[in-house]
Amino acid sequence: MSTPEPSKNEGIKLVDSLLSIKNDRFEVWKYFEDRADRLGERLWLTGTWLMSLLAATLSLPFVAKLISFPDTGFPIQVPSRIPVVLIALFGILFCLYSYSALHDLRDHIQSNWRRAAYALTGKSEPTTWGGRKQHGWTVLLLVGILAIGGFTFLLLIACLL
Repeated sequence: MSTPEPSKNEGIKLVDSLLSIKNDRFEVWKYFEDRADRLGERLWLTGTWLMSLLAATLSLPFVAKLISFPDTGFPIQVPSRIPVVLIALFGILFCLYSYSALHDLRDHIQSNWRRAAYALTGKSEPTTWGGRKQHGWTVLLLVGILAIGGFTFLLLIACLL
């Protein structure tokens, strides 16, 4: 899900129009950098909320006693299969939605970085993720992948046990 090429041209046109209004490259650069920082904060905040909702959804079958752990026999029993399957499917779909939403925020951050670089240098260059921002994105991605694994496990035990 990368940003299409026409969007880059629109971003360049936006920067050029701002520079024609206020011929101060530093101010225009600062505007787009601050906007990217605000979007980065929103990415982390939205990501933590979405991951918290995923964790709550993943724990629901256990809290609602839809999955039990008897003292004897196989350690996991699923007396209510249909609700567990529905919760697992909802969780998997919500994971995919969360990835889509967070990736869209990431694309907006990159477009603002690209605009900021163009405002400062006058050249359109590709942006890279690094440092703290890359670490935050990696953490959110890893938690999402683990959540998909958890929901897949729920789905498997509901269908096979």
